[in-house]
Amino acid sequence: MLSRVAGSLFWMARYSERTAANTHIIHTQFAQMLEESGLDTTYLEDWKVILNICGSSKEFFDTYDKLSVRNLSHYLLYSKENFNSLIHTISSIRENARMTRDIIPHALWEEWNELYLSLKDDPQSPIFSLLEINRFLEKINHTSLTSTGIINTLMSRDEGYHFLKIGRWIERAEKTMIILNELLQKKEHEIRKCTATYSLQLTQTLEDFSKKHRICNTDSVLNYLIKDTTCTHSLSYCIQHMKQSISVLEQNNNNCRLSPLLQELQAIQQAISSVDIATMSIEQQKICIGSFLTHCIMLGSVFSKVYYLDESFPTYEFQ
Repeated sequence: MLSRVAGSLFWMARYSERTAANTHIIHTQFAQMLEESGLDTTYLEDWKVILNICGSSKEFFDTYDKLSVRNLSHYLLYSKENFNSLIHTISSIRENARMTRDIIPHALWEEWNELYLSLKDDPQSPIFSLLEINRFLEKINHTSLTSTGIINTLMSRDEGYHFLKIGRWIERAEKTMIILNELLQKKEHEIRKCTATYSLQLTQTLEDFSKKHRICNTDSVLNYLIKDTTCTHSLSYCIQHMKQSISVLEQNNNNCRLSPLLQELQAIQQAISSVDIATMSIEQQKICIGSFLTHCIMLGSVFSKVYYLDESFPTYEFQ
């Protein structure tokens, strides 16, 4: 497969996963506001966390004069200057899908193209409305879920499929570590919600965790999101499935050019096996998650270099 085509599939998958994750995170925050008072000021500390997970605080304050839900909504959903805004990531998905239309199922192209055109032809209302934003996010979420089903149901398990899967696992592992890193970095009084429960809500794993564990605290949640091999958003699960797809791509041949990638994967798996969250202090846990996040960011870069793919912009800035 041409590296240009592989790169488009890889980044289509990364943007798709980023879009789905950010949509869920933002929707979770807005849903909380709709269920309660809907007042800006009550939620601004929570929004600071969301801003760092889905965007960049520095970039935001360089553009907007104050932190408000209206400004945050524009930045995270509609801003063309924010490369991680939903409008921008959807446009990137559509462009990469266009470049690989002869590889992906036609239904997948149609799904993202239809969403892109509907958003392009539906200008943002000048009147700020939580209900309107909620409908906007639900439309994106529906497309994300439908697209996942199309890939799993209609796509052949060939090279293209595995480049899509690897892109998803790298992006998902990185996002999980970003969420944990941000929440651990905040002092307890800065976040109204319990850090452990909030982490599960933002990673869409609260229901699965509740079925497996009776006690929900920081230690149990960190251990779950790092080590649980059956949790589809855990670091361990993502790395394991990435290795499986690489093995299929290379047909189990140990090509020497893969050495940097395999070494990075091995380093992450060894770190996962040796980590003991229960014996760590809060500061040690912060260092541990920060280290895993650095590995995840490096993993995406190494994979791109090994397979001669174009590298995109940074997805996260350490605060």
